[in-house]
Amino acid sequence: MTLPSSLASDVQKSSLGRYVQLFDLDARSLGGSIYYFVPGTLNDAPIVWRSKTYNPFPVKAEGFEINAKGGLPTPTLTISNVTMAMMSAVLQWNNLEGAVVTRWRTLAKYLDGLHDDVHFPKDVYVVERKTDANKQFIKWQLCSVLDMHGKRLPHRQVIRDYCNHRYRIWSASQGQFLYRAATCKYTGSSYWDRYGRSTVDPSEDCCGKRLSDCQLRFPGSRPLPSRAFPGVGRNRVR
Repeated sequence: MTLPSSLASDVQKSSLGRYVQLFDLDARSLGGSIYYFVPGTLNDAPIVWRSKTYNPFPVKAEGFEINAKGGLPTPTLTISNVTMAMMSAVLQWNNLEGAVVTRWRTLAKYLDGLHDDVHFPKDVYVVERKTDANKQFIKWQLCSVLDMHGKRLPHRQVIRDYCNHRYRIWSASQGQFLYRAATCKYTGSSYWDRYGRSTVDPSEDCCGKRLSDCQLRFPGSRPLPSRAFPGVGRNRVR
């Protein structure tokens, strides 16, 4: 990425002004949300940038520097756990392993809502593992999205006729569906049981995890949101 002309001019000056780091933590692939936070504030208020609100949060990010040895950095991200604000996400979404962390860097004067495209090259990393957690902080080790050492492709097991999405659950006591742990995006009012038979009873609504079940719930969708691999052939080696 080429630096914007205004930022390229700034880096030639003796004083840059206030340098700001902002972080996106994208846990949507795990079934969660995107969390936006910044280690500090401007005028004691959250920062609005790229039409996103970055809330002030005690964050410490280290190890992003690229060294001359040529290896990709494995930075660490540490956030405060005093308020337990992130602990529920950590417990629910497998320590947030696999979540994507994007670090944005810019200058405070460009956080005016008019210069969202003025920033240094963004750094994109994946949460590899949680290394520590206590009442004071949670710490993760990150790895570059380009670092595929030791990884298998695809990252999950290939199963031809089975979708591993978590389907919604009917709560009789609340009289509604619960979506907290669901990763399937179906929220319709038509119901089918596990065998694909239509029903009017929401308590019988259950996905059979087959491609045909996905087609019932998402008619006309291309591609279907199924996690199965229907294109995988069955080959027999003789």
